[in-house]
Amino acid sequence: MGYKCENDSLAIIPEQAEIVKMIFNLYLDGMTLQQIKDYLEGMEIKTATGKDVWATYVIQKMLKNEKYKGCTMFQKTFTEDYITGKRKVNHGERTKYYVEDTHPAVVSKDIFDRV
Repeated sequence: MGYKCENDSLAIIPEQAEIVKMIFNLYLDGMTLQQIKDYLEGMEIKTATGKDVWATYVIQKMLKNEKYKGCTMFQKTFTEDYITGKRKVNHGERTKYYVEDTHPAVVSKDIFDRV
């Protein structure tokens, strides 16, 4: 939510970015994940996939996703088997690479780090 791929780079979707900013600010204001979920549903704000119901784990993943501060962690997952195409979460089997300022940020680094 908040980005689209455009010409091989991430571009901000303004309407969705406002929702992302709202989620970060609600969390900083002391709301729990459940309260944020209830608020979004009460305001009839749809998820990125157009659903009416938000999952708290999705909100939590958003609050932890470094993409929102304009950075990228490469190799969070990797292809375990190229024949089947099976992907696996990288728990140290491969080297991860963290790169700052790879695309426009939706929230400031300060807000992200405070969250």
